[in-house]
Amino acid sequence: MSKKSKISIAIACLLWAFSIGLGLYFLMNYETTPGKPSAPSNKFPKDTKLKLSSDKDTLVMFVHPQCPCTKASLDQLGPLSQRNDLQIKLVHFKPSVKPDGWTENWQFEEWTQKPSVEVIEDIDGAEALRFDAKTSGQTFLFDSKGRLIFSGGITAARGVAGDNKGFNHLTLALARKRSETANDSNLKKSLVFGCNLLNERN
Repeated sequence: MSKKSKISIAIACLLWAFSIGLGLYFLMNYETTPGKPSAPSNKFPKDTKLKLSSDKDTLVMFVHPQCPCTKASLDQLGPLSQRNDLQIKLVHFKPSVKPDGWTENWQFEEWTQKPSVEVIEDIDGAEALRFDAKTSGQTFLFDSKGRLIFSGGITAARGVAGDNKGFNHLTLALARKRSETANDSNLKKSLVFGCNLLNERN
């Protein structure tokens, strides 16, 4: 093999390695980039059509059926659906007029079979706007008096389930003493990793 051929092969290998590294960098950067932050009220919205439980905590999760990150959020939510002290509202975006090529990657029929879960279609994101939910996977936890005690995401990154700070914060909020008074100082928050909720992919 000529010296020129060896140099060409070496350059090709370097370019290949660089391309792989660059691709991995952009992938990791995408996975760990949070979605748009929410700035919710510290009380359950008065104009919402969702109902607050009068004797349990109420968890409201907003998801987009086309977001690939949704599965991880649902995987995290699964064990919580077995709790007797929690009412879950699974709210999924749905356009009133479906764009060309609209497909829903995630179906929610199995969640309708869970006694503690109410599955709700959010037409054109009306409820998301009331709660100021901007990213798929955004989760809110309210006590029985309508006070917000957790706001954020419960996944480790986009599409990544498992132990993470957000889920741990939610667990701590659920485990608090019922006699505690909720206020801004003990509100637990976390970043949300997911796609734009209002029918825009990011």
